[in-house]
Amino acid sequence: MYIRVLKNVISHPSEAKYRTVKSGSAAYKTKISELEGGDGVMSALGFTHDTASLEWRLTPTPDAWNLIQSCLVKLERFHARLTAAATTAAAATATTATATTTTTTATPAAPAAAVPITPSVGGGAGSGSAGSSSAGSGVDGAPPVAMDLASMQAMMGVFLATMQQRQSSQSQDQSQDQSNGSASSGSSGDGDGDGDGDGGRDIGTAP
Repeated sequence: MYIRVLKNVISHPSEAKYRTVKSGSAAYKTKISELEGGDGVMSALGFTHDTASLEWRLTPTPDAWNLIQSCLVKLERFHARLTAAATTAAAATATTATATTTTTTATPAAPAAAVPITPSVGGGAGSGSAGSSSAGSGVDGAPPVAMDLASMQAMMGVFLATMQQRQSSQSQDQSQDQSNGSASSGSSGDGDGDGDGDGGRDIGTAP
């Protein structure tokens, strides 16, 4: 309210009504007189109080003019600082509230518990068995190794790749055996034909 009063005086220097402030008005009581030191500021700005009319009046003098201009500059500067401080405080409060809400909402899930894995040993090729180790014991009686989920998945990938290679090798061996069997059957047929022919010639030349 102080800034508005001083701006009215400076904007209308020749009009007496802008140099007068009614101390009995509701706006004055709420914004000035009820504040600690409010009436003292009016006096510092060069106004004098008339208790009969309940008015603050400013006498137009060169000193009063210079005083209100200087006070207006300082009051506007102080008001700007207060506004900036209030804006910064509000932004900090909003940021803190947002961070708290985000932390409460997005609580990170607990990491997966490590699963004990017993590495297998031995196992013949093509037998389909990963080994003869019993569950719950490690290599040569060593305790089982605790592995996380990523390590378990990697181990399973290696195991599946190994099994596929074994199945592929078995299929190739079976195909090779079948080819060799077909070749042996053909050779046996040729031998039988030769024997029959020779027998016929022997019979035809007998006396």
